[in-house]
Amino acid sequence: MKQEIYLENTIIKPGISARESGARKRGLLSYLREGGFPCAGVKKYSCHEHLEMNKDKDYTAGSKDKDLKTAADRVELERARGEVYTFFAGAFSQEPSREWVDRLLGPAGMSAILDFCDDREVIEEFRALISEYAQGKWQFEDFQVDFDGLFRVPGDRYVHPYESVYRQQETTGRRPDKSMLMGKEALEVSEIYRKECLAPRDSEAVFPDEFGVELEFMAH
Repeated sequence: MKQEIYLENTIIKPGISARESGARKRGLLSYLREGGFPCAGVKKYSCHEHLEMNKDKDYTAGSKDKDLKTAADRVELERARGEVYTFFAGAFSQEPSREWVDRLLGPAGMSAILDFCDDREVIEEFRALISEYAQGKWQFEDFQVDFDGLFRVPGDRYVHPYESVYRQQETTGRRPDKSMLMGKEALEVSEIYRKECLAPRDSEAVFPDEFGVELEFMAH
């Protein structure tokens, strides 16, 4: 029996906008428990759940990270790490909505940038973008157009959102537009998921090596 874990990001099928797909609140991955899909072992809990249940255990013994003073520190670090990966999984997988852009280019977004980025040039560029958006120089529809041009509609700006494309380019010199999807590279990624009892949802037309799927996997 499959039991699914839903992540709070809107997932869309390749080539279909969020509006056309109904902007479903679903994750790209199914978490498989007790049969259904052959996996190396039954994973009953995510790493975050496991850490929370074992928060009194000393995870810091022998750790190279001297900042992890307590198990609670480890729990908080893993939670924050998962949130960052989940954010980027959504950024690569869903067409931006007005709410998403407003939040990103508002006080919450600025606070997040200051928390995890210490590159002053990046911070100032982001601050300038926030200012321009507030002045109406950018509309949220501009970000939707950019997203489609980068990840959905092949053209001059199109960026192939699949690991296979770049691995084949490195190993064979094959041009991105001639690369094969669902080749051995994608199968290798599928095997990594399988060992953790995860797999792309059968109901979603996604590839295992799509950036958004890989980032969501890292969030687990």
